[in-house]
Amino acid sequence: MWTEPALTYRGALSILGKYDRPIFDRLERLVSVSVLGGGLLELVDPKNDGVRLLRGFLDGVHGTLLGVSGYDRLQLIAAAHTTVVVSSFFEALQAQLGPSYDELEFTDAEKVRLATGRVEQPRLDALSQAPVPIPGPRFGFRENLDERLVPYYARLAADCAAFVCGLARAVTLDQADLVRRAVATYEATFVRLAADVPEFGFWLVLGESSETRREVRTWGGELVAATGRRFDVVEELLSRLVTGGAPPSLEVLGALHRSVLARPVLGDPAVDAVATLPTVEQAYIAPSLRVAEADRASSPADPRWWADQRLVSSPELFFADYLTSPSSVSVPLLVLGLPGAGKSMLTQMLAARLPVAGWTAVRVPLRRVRADAPIATQIQEALDLATHGRIGWAQLVEDAAAAGTTRVVVLDGLDELMQASGVSQSRYLYEVAEFQAVEAALGRPVAVVVTSRTVMADRVVIPPGTLVVRLESFSDEQVAQWLSVWNGLNAGSPGFRALSSVPPALAELGRQPLLLLLIALYTADPSAPSLDSGVTTAVLYERLVTHFLRREALKEPRADVERFVAERRWPLTLAAFAMLNRGRTYVTEPELGADLAAFLGTSPEPVDHIVRTVGRFFFVHASVVDATHGLPATYEFLHSTFGEYLVASHLAAQLRLTARRPGPGGPPDSDRLRALLSHVPLVTFPRVLEFFTEAAAEVLPALVADARRTLTPWTPAAYNPSGRDVLDHYAIYTLNLVSLGSDRRVPLADLAPAGTDAVAWWRSLVRQWRAALDDEAWLAVVGTLTVRPGWVLERASSRAHLGTAPANWLARGEARLLGDVRLDALVGAGAAAWRGTVPTDTEAAVVFAGLVEMQLHGVIHPRVVRAAVALDDRLPPPAFDVLLTLVTRVATLLAQGRSERGSVEHGIVLALIDARTVLAQDLRAVARIRDTDTGPSAEAVMAGYALDVRLLPWDEPTDWNELASSVLALARRRIAGRPPA
Repeated sequence: MWTEPALTYRGALSILGKYDRPIFDRLERLVSVSVLGGGLLELVDPKNDGVRLLRGFLDGVHGTLLGVSGYDRLQLIAAAHTTVVVSSFFEALQAQLGPSYDELEFTDAEKVRLATGRVEQPRLDALSQAPVPIPGPRFGFRENLDERLVPYYARLAADCAAFVCGLARAVTLDQADLVRRAVATYEATFVRLAADVPEFGFWLVLGESSETRREVRTWGGELVAATGRRFDVVEELLSRLVTGGAPPSLEVLGALHRSVLARPVLGDPAVDAVATLPTVEQAYIAPSLRVAEADRASSPADPRWWADQRLVSSPELFFADYLTSPSSVSVPLLVLGLPGAGKSMLTQMLAARLPVAGWTAVRVPLRRVRADAPIATQIQEALDLATHGRIGWAQLVEDAAAAGTTRVVVLDGLDELMQASGVSQSRYLYEVAEFQAVEAALGRPVAVVVTSRTVMADRVVIPPGTLVVRLESFSDEQVAQWLSVWNGLNAGSPGFRALSSVPPALAELGRQPLLLLLIALYTADPSAPSLDSGVTTAVLYERLVTHFLRREALKEPRADVERFVAERRWPLTLAAFAMLNRGRTYVTEPELGADLAAFLGTSPEPVDHIVRTVGRFFFVHASVVDATHGLPATYEFLHSTFGEYLVASHLAAQLRLTARRPGPGGPPDSDRLRALLSHVPLVTFPRVLEFFTEAAAEVLPALVADARRTLTPWTPAAYNPSGRDVLDHYAIYTLNLVSLGSDRRVPLADLAPAGTDAVAWWRSLVRQWRAALDDEAWLAVVGTLTVRPGWVLERASSRAHLGTAPANWLARGEARLLGDVRLDALVGAGAAAWRGTVPTDTEAAVVFAGLVEMQLHGVIHPRVVRAAVALDDRLPPPAFDVLLTLVTRVATLLAQGRSERGSVEHGIVLALIDARTVLAQDLRAVARIRDTDTGPSAEAVMAGYALDVRLLPWDEPTDWNELASSVLALARRRIAGRPPA
């Protein structure tokens, strides 16, 4: 991952040297690489004025920044901060040493060791090469100081103390006092700069207390006042950092982004008859954020993980801070949120609010570009779509570089890219980071923002260090603020019905901006039934759909309004199934046409005309045809839960028919049900199951009976959007019927066909499901369905029944769904032994089983040890740890002469113990085993490892010295292959 040079001291001096060459040359001589640590100590020599020179840089930085913008300014700000950190430390060191500096003497030998780098003490040249911790969107001023800078200063103080104590005439340093002095100097300098330099003000204010904020004067006071205002604050803040204009190509692109602000939040003309829609600029309220820095332990798809992350209530300050942070051009920013949380709207607002004189934004809707194309090609395709081919990416890069602007690429909809491609895009964020690294190497750094639904975050690998944010739901105050804008805009509209507050039952729904808009739209129509306090989400969606269809029906005289409503509802419902059964949030016009043709057969109305009626619904977004790239028109629901509700509602209606009118050869419309339910497991769409329960709770007994009758072989209809074969269709169909009826505890005997062994039938059925599904879908199944004691099926409310080890969930969940207690026990024990590692092959699994048996029962089988050594690197780390532990214990026992079955040299035993210490990080082992003068004796160490090991008779002669040596050789190869700490 690319590191911004300005974050290192030497890099900072190089950047600052562009603006003050004479001072840079003098400092460069003081910090010459040829003298390493000694050169850095020259900074505190009063005769050299090193600290004064650093201070001179900082005193003039405000004037230097005038007229500097874009990436040059970003680098200069980072370099200034690095200089603040370093100068504060050496100013503190100079103050503590005082006259004592003259007492320091370098012998010739010490000078040689410093010049060649052959020193035993920690080398101080790391100061000039290592990145200096800098505040930013993840770590505000106080967090960065307490969590990162104080430890940095402590390490630096320890290095200095170790160095000066080793000189011919040593001087003792008070390390704690040195750190305190450095921190105090850093704080004072930082606050002083924050009053004049906006970026330092961002860092100081973001996430800090009111007391800290009050320390900022002049400019900083205005910054504090801006906090909590609308998102145009981003533009206001960033405009202070730039001067001048931009080339025509950049101005054109900026104008295109700004044009979004004047558009209505929904583009459906039918809505205008109900209420006046606010523009994007009027309606947008930036949500609060949760912010985290990804590491290998992160779980961004888990709401519980987010509860512990930092809350940012000033998103406008966060994005201003991010766009002026060095990290923005080295790692992507991943923005997560629920459907309807406003991810795409945020990207539009961000692109619209960036001053074109300092930032050049390109927004890439990932669903509209080729999923398998390189990122640079995806950017070009997005530019072609937005500008009709008028602007090229390569030229835009050069124009931005010439104007000194920072490029910002917004990749909107990673989840949709993953759906569209049909293949894994798990490495996409690494591709983004590599794209940034290449652009930086070419001298054209670029910031990249990626958006995705939160639920998809566990399907993509997030590079460590990536900044991840989650959009929070609206607070009560934000809901009230939005409603104030809505009601005020429509106050004079005839017949308008205001929404003073969201009904309590819909309160959580109304915290999502898009759904809040739909609730307000529904309420605004005086002809719509009122939303009482007990209304549910399903009832709301049903009213939205039927009320819109009735309004359409009444536009013309009709004899049968209800028939019109039913006829128009079916294409909309089939569109929902078309998306669900293809595993996407959208469907293309040709795909929907083919699906309608399969179900409608001969129709008096042309299919293409019926297809287009789907796009007339105000909660359906219809895109236009892109002939340039051969992309057809697409349809998608403004909020995915609309489609999920329509699916659940249709299934409930069809199954009510089944319960009322069973036929001799099966239920009415059984072919339709089978066709619609045989492509994707509904457990992967939990909202469908929730809506279904809500919509059809009164017919659950009939659903179970219907599932019992229809669990028989059959051939699906000629509708196959998923492309699955007949066996998969049958498996998924039966899985979905069982899932729909599992919200109550269901005895398996009630599901099984009459006269069959319920347990045998159930296990056969479960194995058919497993054969039809990939791991991701199967995890959803075993995480949702489980069999309890007494052979009772139920729908689990969480994945707690799977245990605490995610690597074990698939196997353990399958064992529990099968009701196989023996398999469950074996899987649980095996997973505990493997510690989440998967065997590479059958041979490795067999060997590890033998090793575990030996460890548990204290039995040694030399043939198993030899087989384990023969596997070499195919032996997983947990298995090798068991092998090394066992052989070390046996060798220890034999080396002490406690058995007549062989002997092992002491040196081999000690080396084995040392190797295990390195590889296993075992705190019980003795780390300094070779230091026999201060550590325990070799005999004492070996005695600690001579545990209860029963050397049972073995079938073959065994040279334990040779066997232990072979294990030691394997351990050393593994140590040599370990990555550096």
